[in-house]
Amino acid sequence: MTVCVHKCLQSPMYFFLGHLSVLEILTTSVAVPLMLWGLLLPGMQATSMPASGAQLYLYLSLGSSELVLLGAMAVDRYVAVCNPLRYSSIMSSHTCIWVVTVSWLFGFLSEIWPVYATFQLTFCKSTC
Repeated sequence: MTVCVHKCLQSPMYFFLGHLSVLEILTTSVAVPLMLWGLLLPGMQATSMPASGAQLYLYLSLGSSELVLLGAMAVDRYVAVCNPLRYSSIMSSHTCIWVVTVSWLFGFLSEIWPVYATFQLTFCKSTC
């Protein structure tokens, strides 16, 4: 919210930091509630396979998106240091939006197969 309101904070690095903070909040929101549910209600520790799969997929997808975005932020700093005169033309608003979109898409698309393959293992099958 602060980045959107203040004009002096509307640079690519703050744009990336805003998306990084959203990814971090979502990652925490995926993992912590179910963990607290199991800790506070010890008799209710059974989680269904679809719920486990969804939690695993979301956690890995958000983590992958975060790593790709951190890499993009490193490239942003590299461009800012090594090409200071061309920085504003290289890191335009269009480029920043494209980089964030690619990081989100990569994170969510790259984790489909690993999660699917994990739940095809024999110990993940239902015994009923």
